[in-house]
Amino acid sequence: MVLFYSLFWIVICVVLQMVVFSHLQLFGGMAFVYLFGLFKMPFQVNRTLQIIIGFLCGLAIDIFSNTLGMHTITCTTMMWLRMPILHMFVLADEVKTGAPSIHKLGISVFLRFALIFITLYSVILYGIEAFTLYNLQTLITKTVITILLTLLFIVVFEISTAKNYDLNR
Repeated sequence: MVLFYSLFWIVICVVLQMVVFSHLQLFGGMAFVYLFGLFKMPFQVNRTLQIIIGFLCGLAIDIFSNTLGMHTITCTTMMWLRMPILHMFVLADEVKTGAPSIHKLGISVFLRFALIFITLYSVILYGIEAFTLYNLQTLITKTVITILLTLLFIVVFEISTAKNYDLNR
C-alpha cells in the first residue's frame, strides 16, 4: 500500500513537472519537482525496485521533454546512490520504514540529505547535457539556480504534504 501511495506522488510530480515546471526557467535553471516523488520513496521498498522506478520516472521525463536519456541516466544513478547518501547522516537501523521527512530525520539531516541529493542530481544532469567545460560560468549558474529552486520546492512540498504524505504510520 505504501508503494502505491508513493507511486501516486511520483506520477503527480512528473505531471506537474511536464505541465508547469518544465516551462518555467530562471537564468537557464529550473525546479525539478519530480525529484520530490523519488526523494520521498519509502525506505522499505527494495533497492532494485527503487532503481527501476527511478529509471521509469527518468524515461517519462525524457519522453515528454525530448532530452535523449539524460534524465533516465540521472534518475537511475540517483536512486542507486539514494540510500548510501542517506546513510552518511543516519544509521541504517534508524531508517527501516517510512520515508525521508522532516519529522523522521529532523530538519538539519533532512536539509543536508536533500541538498546533497539535489546537488548530485543537478551536477550529473548538467554535466551530461553540456559534456564540456567550455562555458563553465553558464553551467555553474544553471546548476546553482536549479539546486536552489528544487530545494525550495521540495521543502515547500514537504511542509505542505507532511500530514498527507506521512508514511511513518
